[in-house]
This record gives sequence, C-alpha cells and structure tokens, in this order.
Amino acid sequence: MSGYGFVRKLGEGEQGQVVEVINYRDQKNYAAKQISLNLFSEKLFQRLQQLNHPNIVKVFQYEINSNTAYYLMELLHEQSLYKYIRNHQLEMEAISFYSAQVLLALDYLHKNDIIYRDLKSENLLLMKNGYLKLVDFDLSKLVKQSQKTTTLCGSPGFIAPEAIKGQGYNHSVDYWSFGVLLYEFSTGELPFKGKTPYEVYQAILNEKLEFPFSIDKSVQTLIKQLLTKNPQNRMKKVKNFEQILANSDVYSLLDSNDLYNQKLLAPYYP
Repeated sequence: MSGYGFVRKLGEGEQGQVVEVINYRDQKNYAAKQISLNLFSEKLFQRLQQLNHPNIVKVFQYEINSNTAYYLMELLHEQSLYKYIRNHQLEMEAISFYSAQVLLALDYLHKNDIIYRDLKSENLLLMKNGYLKLVDFDLSKLVKQSQKTTTLCGSPGFIAPEAIKGQGYNHSVDYWSFGVLLYEFSTGELPFKGKTPYEVYQAILNEKLEFPFSIDKSVQTLIKQLLTKNPQNRMKKVKNFEQILANSDVYSLLDSNDLYNQKLLAPYYP
C-alpha cells in the first residue's frame, strides 16, 4: 500500500495473507489484509470504514491494485478464541459472556445491511481485557433484509442448509453459524462432521442434531432454535439477535449494556 512499509508477515488466511505495515507519516503500525479482486466490494469496504463497535475490528482504508486489493485494520496481536477453547472446557458463565459479544457484533453488522458469512472461533480474537473482537471481512456482503444472495462460502461446518442448497439466502445464515459456534463453545466440537466438505454438507442437510448430556438445557434450547434447518422456521423462532439476548435464559444473568461498555469482569485474561 502506498505510504506504508512492510514490517513482517502475520499470517496466511484462506483468502490471502495478513502483514504488519508501518505508516511512514505517523509511524503507527497496522495490519493489512490482501484480498482477491473477485471477492472485493468497494461499497462493502466503504461501509466497513464507517463502523464503530467494541467487538468489531476497526477497518481504516483500502487500496485497489491491478489484480488485488488490500484493506487496512487496527493491529491486534491477541490469540484467537479457537486456540483457547481447544484446550479449555468453557463454563456456562464463559459461554454466555463470549457468545453475547458475538450477538452484539452480528446484530450491529445486520443493522448496517452486512451479512458476515464467515463466523467461526478462528475469527474471534481475545483482547488483553478478556473481551472479543470479530475480524476478517473477506466473505462479508452488503445485503438488505429483503434481498437474497446465492454464493456458497465460509467454513464447511458452519454453512447453513439454505446456502448449501443454493436456494438463495440472506441474514438467516449468520443465525445458523451462530448456533454452530454456540455448540462449539459448549462441547469443543462442531455438531455436523465429515471427512470431506461434501460429507459435512450432507450431514448438515440430513443428520439430526444431537447433544451430549453435559450441555446446559437453556443452551440446548437456543441451539435447537438456531439450527432449525428451514430458514423461515428458524427466524420465526429466534426473531433477531436483540430478542435472543433479551429473552434467552442463556443471557438472563448478563447486563448487555455493561457488556457492551466492557464493564464486566472477563472469565479469562490472555
């Protein structure tokens, strides 16, 4: 990117590499993500620049070259929640604390007509204060509630049935992915498995949802609603993310205002 110097490579995502860069003018460091032009939407990234939410990584600017694009974000060195839940069984308090922040972030994106489409624990970073930030918007898309899109994208285990079927979908796919994430928070595993993406898709479409006995009943109830295979029936049950946060027993002991303002004590500090 013009005006920036390469510092080091931070990682390799599914859609492109992430590098640390320094702004020659103000000497501040940022993260820059490379993205293929066929995935890049200028209107989307113009909208992302306008967002301001404590649980969403800040996007500053973008630049388009001949065959690729880059977007600039705040630099975060923190670990992904994926690494933490691989080695720790989350207690109910932690499940509620972390998943409620994801609800707040997704609700904010949807109110800005953005479908996230790539929800997974790898895209949730644990900050030093114990709170989460949602990162990576390569697969996100601007879609109004009345519109639909058809692209099959995301991690196989998190993709909603309507996206697999190619029927056309909207914001409902993020509710399904949130249900998968909540299942992963509760068990350390995904609800539908397979050795290949095709096998995973078949499991999502055809297998019955099953729970280990260890999952809290209130969490089970919410996951069942979110992982309703018919998207219309799913949305009738859950309404929207605000309603989930207000009405589900999973969040009955949580003050959403204090959570948003990050006044609550976190269950873990990296």
